[in-house]
Amino acid sequence: MFRTLPILSVAVLMGLSVWMSGTSAGGEAVGPKLLPAEGPKPPWACRLDKTGRERAFQGLGLVDLTLWDPEPDAPAPVKEERFAPALNQLCGSELSYQQSNQYAHWIVEACQRFDVDPFLLASLVFQESRCTSANTRPTMAVGLSGIDAAMHAPFLHNGRYSYWVKEGKEWVPRQVDVSAYVASVQNLHQDKANIFFAAALMHAYQQQCPDIDGAFQSVPHRHYISHMIWGDRVLETDGEDRVLRTRRAIIQYYEAGTPVSRARWKSVELFCPLDGCPRKVTGVLGDVRDSGKRAHKGIDFVSTLGEPVRAIADGWVVYAGVDAPGAGARKVTLDKSGTIRKNSMGPGGLFVQIQHKDNLMSEYMHLRNYLVQQGQWVKAEQIIGHVGDTGIKIDAPHLHFQMRESGEIIDPLVHLRPYLISPQATYRGQLMIAAMPGRWREARARMRVEAAGHREHRNQDLDATDSNNRTREDTSASEASATKGSNDGD
Repeated sequence: MFRTLPILSVAVLMGLSVWMSGTSAGGEAVGPKLLPAEGPKPPWACRLDKTGRERAFQGLGLVDLTLWDPEPDAPAPVKEERFAPALNQLCGSELSYQQSNQYAHWIVEACQRFDVDPFLLASLVFQESRCTSANTRPTMAVGLSGIDAAMHAPFLHNGRYSYWVKEGKEWVPRQVDVSAYVASVQNLHQDKANIFFAAALMHAYQQQCPDIDGAFQSVPHRHYISHMIWGDRVLETDGEDRVLRTRRAIIQYYEAGTPVSRARWKSVELFCPLDGCPRKVTGVLGDVRDSGKRAHKGIDFVSTLGEPVRAIADGWVVYAGVDAPGAGARKVTLDKSGTIRKNSMGPGGLFVQIQHKDNLMSEYMHLRNYLVQQGQWVKAEQIIGHVGDTGIKIDAPHLHFQMRESGEIIDPLVHLRPYLISPQATYRGQLMIAAMPGRWREARARMRVEAAGHREHRNQDLDATDSNNRTREDTSASEASATKGSNDGD
């Protein structure tokens, strides 16, 4: 859960009514106005989330939903022998290989039965439980997929789940056969049954969306998966964004193809440091930290604790260690990186710096761990660590990412643009900017202009000699910037 600064609370509350005023049609953005419900009133009471899950207003939904790239089609047919390792890669240490094979079989089987997307169901399972029912919160959100048993119980009778779809101007009853399992809370705690019922409910919502959006005055959203989170009335879109982001990642793992770069730095092809891009960004270069005492020197990715962090390009690891308070960067051997106490770290936490060609350096902070060591050569998209919360005081786990040219800060929001969704594209970002003191906005803008100026100046002064044959001794000179940039985290 992201925490906002106290200064933002009034602005957030003032903006809440604006944020809530929208609906959707066809899972696509249709504008800020509510769609009128067509035809008669639905013949059932609105299914509302009763789980007590923390779904407070965060404002991370996009103002303009068309900014998202079209979601990729699911590979077909789905092969279990490929789906299982993709699921294992998504869930990481939470799922053994044996469990991955079992879950993959159950997911594919249930999705074939109810004609829904197995990549979507796997993503919902990950977002709701991190792939283990033991991780679900102590609420009424039951099992792997976080099913709201209380919300759906009135619609279950004699092995059938009842719902209605609109045909013309009438609501017509439909049923899903779920008689393979007794619909009980006890059964929903069983992994196989939970997956089965989740696929059945997805089938029902797939048939009902978008008709129920206008009928129950949902906000604009892109996909019926929002209803698995909210019920009939969708109140925000960040939940579906997280599920769809995860779906992009698992499809990426399943296809295991050669990634295509969508960004460049001079002669260097750049890749996204996290999977499932494009990704939302919260903090940007120049944001004020510690009540104006220092400026943010990179960007913050909305992230999930433990997800892999990847090198954006080929390069040498010039630093892997910890930001030590009052001492700058401190090298730590790989075997000891997991033994450092969080409260002994500075704002950057555990972090890694990589030197690339053309005087480019990338920096990855707040890591939970790192898997590389100084002097190591890494390839683009190689996993170098995992998202953590080291060095973070008040925010949720996330990746803080920086870029430098010859030691000078440059703006990742500019150079990785195809992979990013700017904070200003979200309701939260707009409210934060509106609530930001004028002097802070001016300082923020000035730093970003200066970062752009450094690049222009250096492009004029530096020759364009190719750095392909750079030696390890050359990169060791970059270690000086590790201390210089050590306290740049949040």
